[in-house]
Amino acid sequence: MTPVIEVAYPPRCPECGLRGCWVCADCLAATPLFAEPRCPICSLPLTHDTCACDELPNRIDRLWVAGPYDGWLRRAIYQFKFSGETARGPHLASMLVPGCAGLDDDVVIVPVPLHRTRQRSRGYDQVAIIASELSELAGRPLTSCLVKTRETQAQVGLGAAERSLNLWDAFAVEPGIGAPPKVLLVDDVLTTGATMTECARALRREGTSWVGAVAIAHGL
Repeated sequence: MTPVIEVAYPPRCPECGLRGCWVCADCLAATPLFAEPRCPICSLPLTHDTCACDELPNRIDRLWVAGPYDGWLRRAIYQFKFSGETARGPHLASMLVPGCAGLDDDVVIVPVPLHRTRQRSRGYDQVAIIASELSELAGRPLTSCLVKTRETQAQVGLGAAERSLNLWDAFAVEPGIGAPPKVLLVDDVLTTGATMTECARALRREGTSWVGAVAIAHGL
């Protein structure tokens, strides 16, 4: 049976509008996902001359990103995030399943949290949806142990130093839940890595010893 949400938002390519698929073959070919083989630490395809391990977000042990923040993928994330097309969640989450390969069995999925004010305004937490879908697809436990303690300025248009300052101490582990020893952070878009870094800092303060991260797109 077709889920009710897909009746309201039937699959369509975000770039060209073709019905019946979440991305058509032509648009995927125009903006492909990052190809294998990749560096197992920074996720950069090994077709590049060098990897980007020295550019990993601070306090992140391993990073995996599905593709570039461009073309159909950028539009898909925008429509999912701002236009209420939450039916895209399972498709977007499926792109992150390869990023769970090879992880220790005790790694727990943790979504990067949205501030409660922003969530009330939007009506849903898009990263929480992706993390929940990924947990089911990858067969890994999920905990929403992180909270965003204050509303911050939108990161768009800020430089790397401004992004870090904007998010400084903006995340904490939920009292009474605790931090898992090993965590895989989930976010939709990675740009400078400031958000991932601050989430990792909050987790490590509470005893997490290993923090990996996955994101749908990299805003290179």
